[in-house]
Amino acid sequence: MNNDNESKSSSANEAKEFPEVTAFEDEFTRSFLESTETTREGYYSFVSKSNSFKMDFPQDMIINEESHTVEPDDRGEYIYMEYNPEGSKDLYAVRTIQYTNFMTDEANSKKQISNSLDLELEFNEISLNNDQKLQVADFEYDEEISGIAALISNSKNQELQIIADIQCGEATQSDTCASEKEKEKEKIIEWLETIEFINTEGR
Repeated sequence: MNNDNESKSSSANEAKEFPEVTAFEDEFTRSFLESTETTREGYYSFVSKSNSFKMDFPQDMIINEESHTVEPDDRGEYIYMEYNPEGSKDLYAVRTIQYTNFMTDEANSKKQISNSLDLELEFNEISLNNDQKLQVADFEYDEEISGIAALISNSKNQELQIIADIQCGEATQSDTCASEKEKEKEKIIEWLETIEFINTEGR
């Protein structure tokens, strides 16, 4: 683990009392969180173990420890976010983040994301107030699963390939499922805009 990242998250982990939310109740997820103070309603400051990017982390999601990996020298990191699998949800959503510090070609990265979904994706850029580039694509995988795919990159050849899947739970009525998915997509876009590279030395 990166020593800088250890110190960044120490204030949250040394707190005597944690917020009563899913993200802090999960010990592994809590190790990514910088503070018990919210960045905005329902979100906490998150720093990756590779100390490469930060973001607002949803209070009702956790990081799957078994799926998490960090490559040697922090060259890459894989994060699998999910709602607490033990809880009952009207909506099931997972978000996967693949970080690398050696993007070779933007078109190839988009193709990798498309291939992972076995779909042809059309990416559109969202303007940001920094030197990063955020491109997103809305997708419908099948009748049940839809979501947002995204590519975030910068001039230092760092990139994040992100896929957010959304599926309605069995308890969700079919006539409300579409609107619930759209609400989740709006939340995903807002969340994507909070992601920021913090180690921009490049390699």
